[in-house]
Amino acid sequence: MVGAIATVVTVFLGFGIFAYQQWFNVPQIAYEVLPPYRLPSPLSDRQVAIVVVSNIGAARATGLRITIRTSGPVQGLEINSTEEVVANEWQNQTSLTITMPRLVQDNQASFTLLVSSQLLPIERVDVVFDQGIGTERKVQVVYPSSFALPGFLLLLAAGFVLVGVEETLSARRRARRTEREP
Repeated sequence: MVGAIATVVTVFLGFGIFAYQQWFNVPQIAYEVLPPYRLPSPLSDRQVAIVVVSNIGAARATGLRITIRTSGPVQGLEINSTEEVVANEWQNQTSLTITMPRLVQDNQASFTLLVSSQLLPIERVDVVFDQGIGTERKVQVVYPSSFALPGFLLLLAAGFVLVGVEETLSARRRARRTEREP
């Protein structure tokens, strides 16, 4: 009886963890501002700044709007993305808004800017999408969803082992009772 209860609890717990990680998926957009570097010319105040926007969630993000504000005029922009970039809008020489219709899970887009400034080139980054807002990422993110299925299977196997042990003990108890009874 205890083994059956333990199995049911184990199966429901394992299934609950699996379902949460696999079916309640939402996009999670994170962005990184990489450390800038100056161009080698000693008289130049131009710096290269890179912003990387990633979807680290488990679902596609739609309607992305990325706004990058710089401390000086932007002299060049390079976009590296496998996703479609619909529009680049310059509010002035120091503010750029990039629109993307989607960013699928485990994908990223990088924006390399050439900025004329003695200060840090990127002042602010805002990422907004249909499902929420982006967050700044400073460290490497570990993806727990990649361990969902093996964890579920491990819990399921442990439940079966518990049932087997319980059934073996119950069979021994029944055998002893029948030996004692006339």
